[in-house]
Amino acid sequence: MMTASWSRFLLSLSLLALMVFQAPGAIAQEADGAKAPALPEPQDVRIVVDISGSMKDSDPNNLRQPAVRLLARMLPDNARGGVWTFGQYVNMLVPSGEVTPKWRDTAVKRSSKINSVALRTNIGEALEVASDDFYGDRRFDNTHFILLTDGVVDISKDAAVHARERNRILDNVVERIRSRGATIHTIALSKNADLALLERLAVETGGTFSVAP
Repeated sequence: MMTASWSRFLLSLSLLALMVFQAPGAIAQEADGAKAPALPEPQDVRIVVDISGSMKDSDPNNLRQPAVRLLARMLPDNARGGVWTFGQYVNMLVPSGEVTPKWRDTAVKRSSKINSVALRTNIGEALEVASDDFYGDRRFDNTHFILLTDGVVDISKDAAVHARERNRILDNVVERIRSRGATIHTIALSKNADLALLERLAVETGGTFSVAP
C-alpha cells in the first residue's frame, strides 16, 4: 500500500519532472524565406542524492531508490542524464550521458546502491562535482540539477567551518551555476533540513523548491 509520505514525494517528483522534461515547443516552419528557429538543446538532468547517515531517520524506507528509478524512466530519449550520491565525499553513481535504454537500465540497477551510510553532508562539493564541466564560455541553459537532501551543511566538527561553507555555497557555487544558465531544483526530505538554504538554491537559479518529508 502506498504511504501518504510516498504519495507526496511522488507528486513532488512528478510535477517537477513534467516541468523539466516538457517537450520543446513546435518549431515554426520557414515563411517568406526566413530561417526557422534553431531547435533547443536537449535537457541535461543531473540528479544529486544525499546518502548521509541521517537519512536512516528521514528516509527509513529509502524512497530515494524508487525516486531515482522514476526520474530515469521519465527522462525523454533526447535528454542527457547523470546521478551523483554524496555524504562527505561525492560519487558518480551513473555517468552523465545520452539517455538510452541502456542508460535507463544502468540507472535502475544502480539505484539499489543508494543507502544511508555516509558521514556528513557536503552539499557544496556535490553541486561542484556534478557541474565539473562548467568551464570556458559554454552555456548550460537546459541543464537542471535535482537535489534530494534532508540535511544542513555538515563538513566539520567546527560550527564556524559550516557557516563559512554555507556562505561559500550561496556566494560562489550558486553563482557559478546560475551564471551559466543552469537551474537547481531542491527537494527537502525533512523539515529539519536547512530549508532557507535549499529555497535560495532554487530561487536564485530559477528552480523549484519543495518539502517532501
